[in-house]
Amino acid sequence: EFFKDPFLKAFPDGNNEARTFLTRIEDPRNALYHANPISNRQAEQVICYCRDIIDSLKEYYEKMGEEKEYNVPRIIKVTDSFGNTIHSNEFGDDPVSSWFLHKDHKNYLRPGEKLGIEIEVDPSFDHSSYTVKWDINSKSIEKFTNETKISFEIDIKHVGGFFNVECRIISNKRWHKWRNWDDLVSIYYKVLPPLKEH
Repeated sequence: EFFKDPFLKAFPDGNNEARTFLTRIEDPRNALYHANPISNRQAEQVICYCRDIIDSLKEYYEKMGEEKEYNVPRIIKVTDSFGNTIHSNEFGDDPVSSWFLHKDHKNYLRPGEKLGIEIEVDPSFDHSSYTVKWDINSKSIEKFTNETKISFEIDIKHVGGFFNVECRIISNKRWHKWRNWDDLVSIYYKVLPPLKEH
């Protein structure tokens, strides 16, 4: 009952149809789990049935998105090269989602070190329907435009207790949820002075 609507496109005839098709991929699933071979036909079934399920779920969540007040692309996950991860449900619905990492010394940086950040945007939106913009300490970095994964070297000019990296998602629509953008994550680090002055 809980999955009736999400699976409606894949299994329009309901529970029994879903059970029939999912039972057909049980044997190949078990074989693969135990590193045993499967036939080409079984592989085709697994790929086709799984694709049908994915398409059905995608359509369901796209329809859910249409019911939101603002159907805009959002950043759903952010990770950095320190191993930190945060998801959109931890941010709330403020115009700027702030992630403060500057107080934990495992996240401290120094000039010459590399910092990498990766975002994941809601996959129900096509990549061509929005622009990704990156700012480092309020300076727009054009070479990172439309990149979901960036990496750069910390510079002496970044030294300070509040080093900021910002990622904005801007849809191709004529309007935006927050006037000039649709989602924005602002990440704060601390950059210590170099160990040796030259």
